[in-house]
Amino acid sequence: MIVYLIRHAHAEDREVFKGRDLDRPLTDRGKVRAKRAFARFFNIYDKPAAVLTSAAVRSVETASIISELCGVKYDIRERLNPGAKIKDYLETVSDWRHASPLAVVGHEPDLSEVISFITGGKALRLQLKKGSIAHIEDSVLVNLIQQKALL
Repeated sequence: MIVYLIRHAHAEDREVFKGRDLDRPLTDRGKVRAKRAFARFFNIYDKPAAVLTSAAVRSVETASIISELCGVKYDIRERLNPGAKIKDYLETVSDWRHASPLAVVGHEPDLSEVISFITGGKALRLQLKKGSIAHIEDSVLVNLIQQKALL
């Protein structure tokens, strides 16, 4: 199984944006940079069979860019909204294990916690920058899903 864990592209600053956090959109620069970066990535790696995203506008806009580039539709999963737990990500991926590669667009620090759990049992410390992709292709992920070894 292949999963691309993707942090949304550059969004309006939280401190400047007037409105709910879930409504913060991508910046114009963030959209341009995301299109360019994701186009390069998906010229090298397999295009996703499905794209899942949180309901946050910035994530939906990021998923839309990926969907357009790859010719697949995206599906909104509110359980991936900011503050999602490792269990939320693993159960969501499990529900979509038939779709590989699977692209999942989410938020920090949630994504780094998931990646650390999958690859290092929480011993790994990292932070995904905006618009970054973590390519996970590992039997560990499959085993976690199959065994329902969720937190």
